Amino acid sequence: MQNEFFSEEHTMQTVHSLIQRPWLAASLLAAMTTLSLPAMAGKTLDTIKTRGSLNCGVNTSLPGFSAADSQGNWSGLDVDVCKAVAATVLNDASKVKWTPLNASQRFAVLQAGEIDILSRNTTWTLNRDASLGLHFTGTTYYDGQEPQRRHGLRAIGHHHRKEPERLFQNEQLEHQTRGV
Repeated sequence: MQNEFFSEEHTMQTVHSLIQRPWLAASLLAAMTTLSLPAMAGKTLDTIKTRGSLNCGVNTSLPGFSAADSQGNWSGLDVDVCKAVAATVLNDASKVKWTPLNASQRFAVLQAGEIDILSRNTTWTLNRDASLGLHFTGTTYYDGQEPQRRHGLRAIGHHHRKEPERLFQNEQLEHQTRGV
């Protein structure tokens, strides 16, 4: 027995009704947008503005993502995310306090409120999303990305140093990787 509410005929009637009454469609869209806006950032955002700086948790040292030089200047993709947030919220990308964290520290420090955001390599899983009481945001880096290369060039993957397996073994793999 098919549910009438989810039938194709009912769906088409609803769409037709919304097309005939554009004010109804606009009202529904406005209500859905208003009700779906997240209210979770308010307290943290107010704290950052009052303090005048962003407390950002980063990896202790992962070159390309977050690493400090000998003068204590941080650089990398995860660092740039923190700087962008500081620039947006505080109008100054330099107003960031860095907190280097290892994998076992990262969630506890964030949950305790010692940092405002965590910008470091962290896999977003359903279990973490549901159980930690934290809010994951957009993904900044996908693991397993393959480097681009010039056609015809054969490259050996860094993770296969002792094995002769190649990153790009043949034309078939090359076309699968490039989506050709």
